Amino acid sequence: LVRNTPTSLGVYVDPHANFVEWLGPEFYEQFKERTACLVRMYDESKIDGFNFKVNGQSTLEENIADNEGAKLAFKVSLPW
Repeated sequence: LVRNTPTSLGVYVDPHANFVEWLGPEFYEQFKERTACLVRMYDESKIDGFNFKVNGQSTLEENIADNEGAKLAFKVSLPW
């Protein structure tokens, strides 16, 4: 595991453990757009030779973590 990420619900929990939108409306608008994009991307994924379909909504938490891990691995592979 390179990196783990808060769950989608975690972005609604403030530092005092209150369940609120504490990061501001712009953050939540972008978060919803980006997670919807990830859901669509994984919903449309196909594995050649298999009759298998990914449910992008049910795998969203793992997909967020995997994408963040891949971004971090790419960044550390760049030369200083």
